[in-house]
Amino acid sequence: MIKMEALAHKGSAEAVTELNSFMKTRQPDYNYTFTNKADLIEEIIYQKRVEFWGEGLEYIDNRRLNIPVDTDKCLSLLLWICP
Repeated sequence: MIKMEALAHKGSAEAVTELNSFMKTRQPDYNYTFTNKADLIEEIIYQKRVEFWGEGLEYIDNRRLNIPVDTDKCLSLLLWICP
């Protein structure tokens, strides 16, 4: 996943090939077609979140890529759990 993201940030078309070959192991009919660099990076980050769900890597990626965290959703979940 690191290699995919690095290639995508460089603008290399090889990132799409890497993403598709990685995804074929999970979802054989998956086929990402390149639209633009930002969408490709977003797809790679999304698939990384799916692959490492519950591992805590999303927070690190959000900080590294300056992706805002929706704290309202976290607060409403907390209030639902702890009334």
